[in-house]
Amino acid sequence: MKRIMIVDDEPLTRYALRKLISTKFPDEKVIGEADNGIEAVKMAKKNKPDIIFMDIRMPGMSGIEATEKILADEPTIHVIILTAYDHFDYIQKALDIGVEGYLLKPISKEIVTKKIKDIFQRIQLIKDKEATQKTIDENLNAVVKLAERDFVDQIIQRGKDEKILNQYMEFLGVKIACGYFICIAFQDEAEKVYANNIVRERNRMKTQGAIRRYLPFMTNYIEASPRGNYIVLFLYDINASSYNQKEESYVISKHLQHKLLQVEKLDVTMSIGRAYSGVEEFGTSFDEAYSILKKLKKGEIGHVDDYVMPIGAVLKYPNKEVGEIIGKIKIRSYEDAFAFVENLVEEMMMEAMSIDVIKEYLIQIYFDLRKELMCKNITREGLNSQWISSIQSIVCPEELKLLIIQEIKLLIHAYERCHIGSTSNVRRDIYSYMHTYFRENITLDDLAEIIGMTSQHTSKLFKDLFGINFTEYLADLRIALAKDLLEQSTIKIKDVAKSIGYDNVNYFCRVFKKKTGLTPKEYRRR
Repeated sequence: MKRIMIVDDEPLTRYALRKLISTKFPDEKVIGEADNGIEAVKMAKKNKPDIIFMDIRMPGMSGIEATEKILADEPTIHVIILTAYDHFDYIQKALDIGVEGYLLKPISKEIVTKKIKDIFQRIQLIKDKEATQKTIDENLNAVVKLAERDFVDQIIQRGKDEKILNQYMEFLGVKIACGYFICIAFQDEAEKVYANNIVRERNRMKTQGAIRRYLPFMTNYIEASPRGNYIVLFLYDINASSYNQKEESYVISKHLQHKLLQVEKLDVTMSIGRAYSGVEEFGTSFDEAYSILKKLKKGEIGHVDDYVMPIGAVLKYPNKEVGEIIGKIKIRSYEDAFAFVENLVEEMMMEAMSIDVIKEYLIQIYFDLRKELMCKNITREGLNSQWISSIQSIVCPEELKLLIIQEIKLLIHAYERCHIGSTSNVRRDIYSYMHTYFRENITLDDLAEIIGMTSQHTSKLFKDLFGINFTEYLADLRIALAKDLLEQSTIKIKDVAKSIGYDNVNYFCRVFKKKTGLTPKEYRRR
C-alpha cells in the first residue's frame, strides 16, 4: 500500500484528487491533507508519505519552499507539483529541487491516473533495484568472509604455496605487513565433562559475537574456522613500521576478555603467538599460540615469549576410544555410539595442530571401525579413491568434522540394518526364557547375560519388543498363573505365591491386588 498526501489551499481540488485516488487506486491510501506549506512540512515529517501532490502557490509558504524542506529531510518522497500557471520558471525551479513532475489545473483524470501509475512503477523499480543490490552485497560479503576464512585456514595448515596465499591477499584487497595469531578457549577441560553440545555452541556464539562487536574497533583481524572448544583469530597490520606487538596484543586480549566477562559472563583463556612479517611465517605464530594454550589456567592470557615451546608433540592414536565405540555399536547402543564419535572427533581437533594429521587419523579410525563391523549386507560405499580425495581436499576443520562424522554414522546405520533381521530371533529367545523360567527368581541381569547384552540395553530392547518393562512383564506372567491356581484348586495362598516365584506372601498379595483390583481371597470367593 502506497501512502499519499495532498497539499492544496483549494478544498475542491483536494476533494477531486482524493476521490480519484480512492476510485482508481482502492488499494492505496490518502494519509493526510494540508492547505498550506507550513502544515505540509510538519505532516510530511510525521507521516512520511510515498507521494505528495503539492500546489505551487499557497499562502504563507509556497509549494516550492515546502518541497525543498521536505526533500531535504526525506529525499525518497515523490512530489508532484500542481499549478494553474504553465510558466517555465516555476516548472524549472520545481524540477531543479527534485520533483517528479507537474500537473496543470484543472486536473485531468486520465493524466493524473497515468502520472500516479508511472510513479508507482518507478517506486517498484527502485525497490527491486535496492533488493537486488542488497542481495548482491550480501552474497559478495559472504564470498569475502569465506575467502578470508579459507586464507587463514591455509596459513594454519602450513606447507601451502606462498603464491596462493598472496593471491588470496590480492583478492581480499589487503596488504599484510605483519600478523600474529590469538587462540581463545571458551570452555576448559573440566567443563567439557558437564557441558553438552548446546552449551558449547551457545558459548561459542557468545564469544564470536563479542569478537565481532568489539575487535574491529581495535585492530584488523580475520576469524578462522571454529576448532573444537576454541576460536582462532589472525590479527594483522598493513604498515611495516615496528611496534611492541607483545604489549599491544596483551592490551587487545585483556579488553576483549573483559568485555566477554562483563557482558556475556564468559571467562575465556587466551594465548598469543609472535608477530611475523612474511606470509610463509604466519603459520608459525599459530603453532606458538596453540602450543601454550593448554599451559594456561582458566581466565589467563599468555604470550609465547613467556613460555618454553614444546618440541615434537605427537598426537596419540585413540585405540581405547575406538574400541569403546565398537563395543557400544555391538550392543546396539547406537545413540551412545553417535555421541561418542562426535566427542572423539572434537577431541582430536583440539589435540592436533595440523589438519593433515587429523585427516590421517580420522580416515584410519573409519577403516578400523569398518573392519570390525563388516558384515555381508554392508556395501563398500566410501572405500574408494574419490571419497579419500574429497577428505584430502578439505581445508576447513568444521567441514572435515561433518564429513567424517557423516560417513561413520552411515557405517553405523549400515551395521544396524544388517542386524535388523536378527531382532525376531532375539524376541523369540526372550519370550522363551521368560515363559520357561518366570516362576524362578530371575532378574534383568540374568536375561542380559543370556542374550549377551548389557542390562541397560536389555531393558530398552525389552520394552521396545514387548511394550512394557521386564518387571511388569514378569509380574503379568506370574499373576496369570496365580489366577488359574486360585480358581481351579484349594492350594493355600502362601503356597500359590511360592509356586509362582514370590517368597513373600504379603508382597504377592500387593502385586495381585494392583493387577486385578482384588486380594487373592476376594478373587477366590467371587
